[in-house]
Amino acid sequence: MSDSAHARMDHRSDPYDDVPYTSYPYPRSHPERLATVASLFGMRPASLDSCRVLELGCASGGNLLPLAERFPSSEFVGIDRSARQIEAGRELAAEADLRNVELVHADLVDLDASLGSFDYVICHGVFSWVTRSVQTKILAILREHLRPQGIAYVSYNVYPGWHMRTTVRDMMRYHVRNVEAPERRIAEARAFIELLCQHVSPTASAYGMALHEELRLVRALDGDYLFHEHLEAENHPVYFHDFAQRVQEQRLRYVGEAEIHTMLLMGHSHDLAQTLEAHAHDIISMEQYMDFVRSRRFRSSILCQSEVELHRDLTPALIEHCQFEFEPSEDGQPERDPNAIEEFVTAQGVRIHAHRPLTKAAIFVLQRAWPRALDLDALLREVAELDPSIAPSTPEAARDTLLADLLALAFGGGVGLRTWSPSIATNVPLRPLVGRLARLQAKRGDGVTNLRHRHVKLSRSERHLLLRLDGRHDREQLLAEMTELVVDGTLDLARDGVPLRDRDHIREPLDQVLTQMLSNLARRALLS
Repeated sequence: MSDSAHARMDHRSDPYDDVPYTSYPYPRSHPERLATVASLFGMRPASLDSCRVLELGCASGGNLLPLAERFPSSEFVGIDRSARQIEAGRELAAEADLRNVELVHADLVDLDASLGSFDYVICHGVFSWVTRSVQTKILAILREHLRPQGIAYVSYNVYPGWHMRTTVRDMMRYHVRNVEAPERRIAEARAFIELLCQHVSPTASAYGMALHEELRLVRALDGDYLFHEHLEAENHPVYFHDFAQRVQEQRLRYVGEAEIHTMLLMGHSHDLAQTLEAHAHDIISMEQYMDFVRSRRFRSSILCQSEVELHRDLTPALIEHCQFEFEPSEDGQPERDPNAIEEFVTAQGVRIHAHRPLTKAAIFVLQRAWPRALDLDALLREVAELDPSIAPSTPEAARDTLLADLLALAFGGGVGLRTWSPSIATNVPLRPLVGRLARLQAKRGDGVTNLRHRHVKLSRSERHLLLRLDGRHDREQLLAEMTELVVDGTLDLARDGVPLRDRDHIREPLDQVLTQMLSNLARRALLS
């Protein structure tokens, strides 16, 4: 990489140095997710075990560092123009002994050919927040640095959903136009939101209803997110068809969305689908019409080189070698009734219905397996163990039928598809182990990245427990150390509302709490 890319840019003011953006993992940007979607459309993605990954706008590495830990034989490069965030990321990477990741303080416009080529390029939360010329540079970077079967991920704000959000943003920016200090800008903007909520009726007009819905979302934002999303000078939503045109001009091609269930009109009438199909002559126009129908605000698009030949004919055979997952809602699963149409609800609130006994049993098995994913053979084996009576007389035909149902459920948002999944302990091991990076994150705050590349918030007790899950502590050792934390007042433990401090009275209730905490950590995909 050239000296210009490594150069420190102290002469350039960066708002992300003043108000660092909380750096999270983004599951939809995970190379495995990109590879899964791209393979559905005929691409041949690089193996995650030996690939190069670039992230543009990596902040302090919240998205990149967990990937580097998970795939030690692959190479990861992150670019960000915030010196403060890059330095924080480098410190954490060094402490975690991640030698396969490089975090570079540089401006995207300074990047050149010395950067090299990549199998995966991630650009999350950047494209809409830079000028048009920098947006063009981002697309040029993708064209110049993606390998022939390379896959890029770009997230961005879109219309028509962003029209009302733009209105709220414009009002807040006007209100704080004479305020310079970031913390004051955030506080004043929040106060203005509260003023609007109090004095604009949500029922008096369509404007009031739409405004209150947007204000409800904005009120819940963290300060750093509010500052960079709504108060920054640069924020440029686009219509999808305009984005797709610019992608084409840079000799790139639209593959699909990281969230594949958004690519079909599920839950809408047959008449609407027919009408849109009559007017949409390609995938770009269909996606644009669906944005109109849904008033979409945000996209996470997957791109590739224009020379790549894509196949849009989705058949069940395409997912035969995938792994399948179903994340159930916290309300639990329904009682099995082989003769009824069952409704299953995902953690995201998606309701799906199944009537075929084999498909219903498969979903029950996937619910029980969560947070693990199962390949087709393992899924069929566990279905047979669950209910031998539904073993098909023609296994191949049943296999094809189940695959067809799973494909439909995947595009309906009910079942997840994976081409790779981590090893996750669903039962608590004798000596529980949490990855080194997550333990270091727990030392710094209450948020850690789990094995599914998700941000998980921990309670105070869970943080202290997780710090000790290094694979060397058995249950007795964990119980002894947690007991000392209760005795010295670091942690609180009570029975019937009465605080416990005496060792003789701590062990039994603490043993029960420890069991529950370890089970919760396993359920949240933190134990390996």
